[in-house]
Amino acid sequence: FQMHLSRRSMGGSLRFDHKEDVLEAQVAPRAGDAAARSTTALRSLSGGEQAFSTLSLVLAMWQLSATPMRALDEFDKNMDSSFQAASLKLLFEIFRQQPGRQFLILTPLDYSSLFREAGVDERDAVIHRMPDVVRH
Repeated sequence: FQMHLSRRSMGGSLRFDHKEDVLEAQVAPRAGDAAARSTTALRSLSGGEQAFSTLSLVLAMWQLSATPMRALDEFDKNMDSSFQAASLKLLFEIFRQQPGRQFLILTPLDYSSLFREAGVDERDAVIHRMPDVVRH
């Protein structure tokens, strides 16, 4: 969790309360900033910080699962372009580290240009772009 958060210079911790069956995540938006050293409950973070923190937790939990397929749905919701790019870079690294797994990412956004910038080609990833919804 902390390793993934550090990709955006964030820090954090997880606290398990087994008695109450509760997991509490605390995140410091700027881990290197002395003024921001205290951790913050996820609900008080920006939308991008919340989404990246949640993605970091999911990726940490994936390490505990031996499933052959992994899926994410709209992991990028509320992320600005800098969080999107950092998230995709992190995901690409994980995809390359786990070639025996299949990954399914669902998003309404078009990341084909970011895929190319990251050096991901058609052999690495297949992008199925669905047509935009036409509303009447």
